[in-house]
Amino acid sequence: GTFYRGLQRCGSVWHCPHCSYKISSYRAQQIARAISVIGPHQATRSHVIGALLHRRPGDGAVDLFHAADAIASVAHYFEPHGWQAGDPVTAQLRHQDSAKLTLKTKGIKPDTTWGALKQQGFELDSSDSASKLGLSDETPARVIRFNDSDGDEMWLGLQNFYVISRYNPRTKYAMAVYLLSQELQLASAQ
Repeated sequence: GTFYRGLQRCGSVWHCPHCSYKISSYRAQQIARAISVIGPHQATRSHVIGALLHRRPGDGAVDLFHAADAIASVAHYFEPHGWQAGDPVTAQLRHQDSAKLTLKTKGIKPDTTWGALKQQGFELDSSDSASKLGLSDETPARVIRFNDSDGDEMWLGLQNFYVISRYNPRTKYAMAVYLLSQELQLASAQ
C-alpha cells in the first residue's frame, strides 16, 4: 500500500495555516467591500463585523450585497435578541389628554404592559385594533415619543421594536428601519 508521511488532518480551520489564510483573506475582502459601500466614516465595527458573522441557513457563503443574504443576515441578527416572527413592531398611539401627559423618555425596552397603558388613557391611533395586532393586556409595551417640527408623535414600543434597537439604540433608527420595512413590504406586494 501507499504510505504518506507528515500529513495532518485539519482539526480547526483557524489553526491550519493554509485554511486560516484563505478564510482571513476572504473576510478582509468582505470587510473592505462593506466599508467602501457604507463609507469609512460611517462604518463601525458593530455594523460591519456584526453583519458579516451571520450566515444564511444551508450554505456557508454570504454576500451582504445580495438581497437574500442581507435579509437572512438581519433575521439571524434579530432572532437571538428575541425577535417574535409574526408579532407587531409598533403602532401609533394617541392619548385622551395629551396636553397634561408626562412620559418617561429614557429607554426603549418595554417596561409596562398594553393593559397598563390603556388604563393610563392610551389608545391606538390607526385603524389597527389591539386584537388585529395580537395585543393582549399582558403584552409588554412602552410609549415612545418622537418630537419634530410638526409636534409630538407617540408610538407603542413592543418587543420587536426593542429588538431592532439592539443593533442601534436610537429610537429614530429603529423607527426608520420599521418604516422602511413597511415600504418594502408594500412594494413587494405590487
